[in-house]
Amino acid sequence: MKYAIATLTLIFNVVFAAIAGATDKTTNGIYLTADDFKNGNLRYEGLSGDPSHKLKLHDVTDKPYIDVTHREKTAKFNKSEVYGFRDSHGRSYRFVGNFSAGPTETVLPLTIANVKKAVPGDSRFHDAVDMMFRSDSDLTAFEKLHNYIQDQSTSRCHAGCQADQ
Repeated sequence: MKYAIATLTLIFNVVFAAIAGATDKTTNGIYLTADDFKNGNLRYEGLSGDPSHKLKLHDVTDKPYIDVTHREKTAKFNKSEVYGFRDSHGRSYRFVGNFSAGPTETVLPLTIANVKKAVPGDSRFHDAVDMMFRSDSDLTAFEKLHNYIQDQSTSRCHAGCQADQ
């Protein structure tokens, strides 16, 4: 009896996973601009799990581009020219590398002066930036270590990056 229950549980889990996978209509792709993101206009959109559709972010190898395979054709995009992407779980992320005060604001070089200009009049924030970073190179080294991608769907960041407010 014990083995029969275990076997039935295993069969149920396998069947349920197969049904859930077959009905999953989650899509992934890239947002070329902030307007694409705001309007839900996903480019190179494909069904998650479709073998003819893949996003390769190259985060581990630190390449400055992504590869998008769509309908079995692969295109390469510089990360600096892509606003963000939606992953196979339906979560949207934004590439960060330069700096902007918001999703539609001008992208500027990441410098201490530009960060302070983005939050004018907040002397406590300015003091904190001054205490953490002695130079622009300190700031960019921190960003390179911590700020690769930002989760736009939950306003939480991965690896310690700052969320857009």
